[in-house]
Amino acid sequence: MKSSISHFLSALAILVVSAGVGTGQWSDQALSNSQLTLHWEGNIGGSALANGEKSFVIWPHSTKKREIVRLVDNGRVLASFRGDEINDEALETSILEGKRSEKVPRLGMEGARVKADQLAKIYQRIGRNVELQSENPQQIYAVSISSTGVVCAMDAENGSVLWRNQLPHFRRTMLGPGVSDEYVVAVNGGEYFVYDLLTGNTIAKRKLSQIATGAPLPIKGKVAIPSVGGRLVLYDILSSDAAPVVLRIGSENRLGLAVTPDREFLAWPMQNKLVISKLQDPPILWTSAIATSEIPASPVITPNGYLFITQEGVVTRCTTDRIHPIAWKVKLGTTSNQSPVLGKDLVTIVSEDGLLFALNLETGDSIWSVPLQGIQTVLNVSTHHVFAIDTARNLVTIDIAKQQIVSKIFVGMATPVPNSTTDRLYLVDAKGKVSCLREPQAEQPTLLVPAAPKKEAAGEPQPTEPVESVSPGDASSTFGTEPAPVTPAGDDPFGNP
Repeated sequence: MKSSISHFLSALAILVVSAGVGTGQWSDQALSNSQLTLHWEGNIGGSALANGEKSFVIWPHSTKKREIVRLVDNGRVLASFRGDEINDEALETSILEGKRSEKVPRLGMEGARVKADQLAKIYQRIGRNVELQSENPQQIYAVSISSTGVVCAMDAENGSVLWRNQLPHFRRTMLGPGVSDEYVVAVNGGEYFVYDLLTGNTIAKRKLSQIATGAPLPIKGKVAIPSVGGRLVLYDILSSDAAPVVLRIGSENRLGLAVTPDREFLAWPMQNKLVISKLQDPPILWTSAIATSEIPASPVITPNGYLFITQEGVVTRCTTDRIHPIAWKVKLGTTSNQSPVLGKDLVTIVSEDGLLFALNLETGDSIWSVPLQGIQTVLNVSTHHVFAIDTARNLVTIDIAKQQIVSKIFVGMATPVPNSTTDRLYLVDAKGKVSCLREPQAEQPTLLVPAAPKKEAAGEPQPTEPVESVSPGDASSTFGTEPAPVTPAGDDPFGNP
């Protein structure tokens, strides 16, 4: 009898500790056991992501900083004031004076410091020895598209909604979002829409000249959209009258595009190779990394290039070196169809049969003697832990050094968003609720791939050179541009036999 009661209490304890987002509310005890804390919760617009994890993008701005002033007492944060908060006094004054402004007045760093100083004086009157701490971390955005067509931009570090916009036809195809320092782009049916990243204002909309097959990407004043027939179509963002440039890229691309943080190189999978182009006007072939089988998932960006996996389980890291692009190759001995997930020093890969591999990012050497079993997908990789979803829909914390699962939290059918950009974990449920988790000591985010300082001004024309039509045989462009004859979709666009 005593043994039965003991087993019952043990099972009950496991249920309590394992309670997570599947119950609608995170358990503090379960998070603590998992070496995590709830950073923030928010909502993208009341419904699930349009295309799962592909509809949620983490974007660190290359130049914009967050302005924060904290009031601290013996290491404990009493209050925080952000520079992007609305300046209520200035707003009230402008309303009373009948002034209209397109921009909402914000506190800025100076205003945030004034607010914090006012509160500090109150604490000092009651004998509390407080101090002000100013920080300027990188501004990071979380941009998403919901299944009801809501385009939402959030502050990825506090969950505040910066703006929302609505695509007109949510029952039609929705692709994206594509994000840059200036723009957010989404494809909806036969059109694309461009929004200002900072304000959400619509910058442009335009009918597509070709049916889109992959997510759009804003690059250097243009919107690049993979399209039918093995084409990459470049539309001018600010001039709807400008004819689009059509590049023949070979096979049809449904996996999207990957651009380096400095916006200098663009890559995409093409059957059994990763094509890397240099972003000139028009783009030119730079190099390609040849694989032994088809690339089934999008490549991920590394500090100096890309990393991808083939269907046969060959992991390849390549750089933008034109002569010798391949840094290393590792064969796992099993098939995979997921993009790798990166940490600072290692890369994780999940095979089709649920095996988790961990490799050294610099050398490709295996971290573990044998892979871990029962894993469905990886969310994030920190210095000491891998956070993943197992086949039972638990969020598991894996100790890298011990190669052991140290805790589990049931997450139900929430969509995990693999993140190789920062050290944050994101899950989105069917009602659009976003949960952002982090390790307790990681108060400020770590950028896994630092953003390069390169900026175009939002809403301002970008200088471009006129593009001439180039025949396929012209050596000045390996792509060739329309209206030259179109290369068949299955052919190699770079002239290889």
